[in-house]
Amino acid sequence: MTYRPDLTYNTLPTAPFEGRELSSTGVVPHGEGRPLDVAQVEHCRLWLCAHLTLIGKGQTSSYPLKGKVERWCGAYISNGAFILAALQFGLKPIAVDSRNVTFPVKNG
Repeated sequence: MTYRPDLTYNTLPTAPFEGRELSSTGVVPHGEGRPLDVAQVEHCRLWLCAHLTLIGKGQTSSYPLKGKVERWCGAYISNGAFILAALQFGLKPIAVDSRNVTFPVKNG
């Protein structure tokens, strides 16, 4: 996992970054004192893998997508965890609106 100083628990990347390896603490640090949980990011990555047919067929904000992951895995997922997982998965952001990022994923 990559350290993202520009990505916080519930919001989007706001500036370019240089990635570096995550320490063994199991969290991605950020500036708001509330770390991203590696398990949440992994749930998002697994959801993306399981729903490849939705990728590239629409446009959906990160917030409803993180809700789909929550229903799929039965656990809370932060918006930041979904954003990080999507970026690591190679999805290119389409738009940025406040705390959310629109990705090329069908909401269906």
